[in-house]
Amino acid sequence: MPPTSDALHARFRQAIEEELRRTSLEAWMRTHRAEMRGMLKGGQMDWEAAARHFHRAGLRDDRGMPLDGAKAEVTWRRVLASKDPKPGPPARRT
Repeated sequence: MPPTSDALHARFRQAIEEELRRTSLEAWMRTHRAEMRGMLKGGQMDWEAAARHFHRAGLRDDRGMPLDGAKAEVTWRRVLASKDPKPGPPARRT
């Protein structure tokens, strides 16, 4: 049974709060790739809600711009397609 939306959001919030503020979403997703795959297994993501949580936590896109659901989903698909499981570039501070 896939985790509920509230459970996913709580786990995202906790994980994000542990990260440095103003990190690119792609870097964060690469660092937490295995955990995200496990949370999403068999379930659908509400990317708009996730983007709001990422935004509140200070995560941005690779250009430092605020996130929306489409950007968050495209970023996740790019991370999944990447053959390099290593974390992304160092955190960006603004």
